[in-house]
Amino acid sequence: MAADDLDFTERPRPPEGWSLRAALTRYAQGQPRRVGDLLEVVRRIQFGLGKVDADLQPCIDEIETVADALAVWAADPWHAHRPDAEVDAVIASVTGQLDALGVPVEERPTRPPRGARGRG
Repeated sequence: MAADDLDFTERPRPPEGWSLRAALTRYAQGQPRRVGDLLEVVRRIQFGLGKVDADLQPCIDEIETVADALAVWAADPWHAHRPDAEVDAVIASVTGQLDALGVPVEERPTRPPRGARGRG
């Protein structure tokens, strides 16, 4: 796998050089749940690239396609098509592929309840 494939989230995309991560920052203002779900899929791919003996290129290709759509939208969010349906479709498709390949979901640490620190 090429080094560019490993850093697919940071590659500048036309028309104005938005990376996937930069476009997601703008997209998250109105769609934080979708961004969180997409980033979870991206993290699973990145984990799988180093740990799983499977071809993850089809998953990367789908992320690349939606990243291009998000970059176009981020460059002109008031006039460009907002790719909500495309993001949802890629999340569902890639999640299914990663599940079938056995790529695990990242376990997130739990946070203590608010106000639980600093007492005592």
